[in-house]
Amino acid sequence: APQNDMVVVLAGSSAGSKDFTPEIVKSIGEVLVHGVAIMPGKPTILGIINKTPLIGLPGYPVSAIISAEQFLKPLIFKRLGLTIPKRKEIKVHMAHKVVSRLGDEEFLRVKLANIGEKIMAYPLPRGSGVITSLVEADGIIRIPSLKEGLDLEEEVNAELWKDFDTIINNIIITGSHDLILDILKNELQEDFSDYRLVSFNVGSMGGFMALKQNRTHLATAHLLDPESGEYNFPYLKKMLPQKELIVVNLAYREQGIMVKKGNPK
Repeated sequence: APQNDMVVVLAGSSAGSKDFTPEIVKSIGEVLVHGVAIMPGKPTILGIINKTPLIGLPGYPVSAIISAEQFLKPLIFKRLGLTIPKRKEIKVHMAHKVVSRLGDEEFLRVKLANIGEKIMAYPLPRGSGVITSLVEADGIIRIPSLKEGLDLEEEVNAELWKDFDTIINNIIITGSHDLILDILKNELQEDFSDYRLVSFNVGSMGGFMALKQNRTHLATAHLLDPESGEYNFPYLKKMLPQKELIVVNLAYREQGIMVKKGNPK
C-alpha cells in the first residue's frame, strides 16, 4: 500500500456473511466505513492502509459502477488535481410511478424520450446485477433517502449518461410484445442509425393506457372483443374516443402450445 496512490478491491465487498474484505483490511489497516446508504452500491467499503486510501467495490456490476462513480472517481480526480466533471442535468417527468425504500438514496436508471412537449423518464430494471440497465440507461434519477418514491408525471432532475441529441431520437413503443418488434429494432438501426426503438412490454391494455395518457409514441395490442369478434378497434373506440389515431396492422400471428409428439394421445 505505501507505494500506491490508492488501493481498489474489486468484487470483494458484499452484504453476505462470507465477505472477508473487512477483516483483511482491519488486519493491515483501518476500515472507516462498511456499508453506505445508496442503492445499488450499499456494501461499499472505505478504509485506509498506512495513509493510503482503500475502496472496496461491491461484487454486483451495477453496484460496482455506481459506487465507483460516487467514491472512486472523485478520489482519482482529486489525486490528479483536476475538477470533477459534472454530468448535465435536465428536467424530466416520470412515465411510471416508482416505489423506493426509505433510508437509502436510490440511483434509478431510466430511458428518456421526448413525448409531446415533455421529456419522459421510463424506469429500467433495478437489480444490482442487471448490467444491461446501465448499458441501456440514458440517465440516472436520484431518489432521496427520505422519499418513498416518485409519482406518475412527477417532475424530477435526471443526470444525463448519453447525449441529449440521442435521447430525443428515442421512439417509445408500449404494449403487447411480439418478436417482430426485435426485427423492427434491428431494421431501424441499420437504415436510420440515429433513431432507437425502445419497447416496454406491459400488455395490450397497458399500451392503450400509455397512449391515452401521452406516455408513449406507439402502442401495440392484440385484444379480441368477445362480443363483436373484432380485434382492437372496439377497445380503441371505448378508451380513446376523442384521440386521433393511425392504426397499422403490423402482423398476423398464430399462437399455440408446443408439446412432444404423441402427447396428448
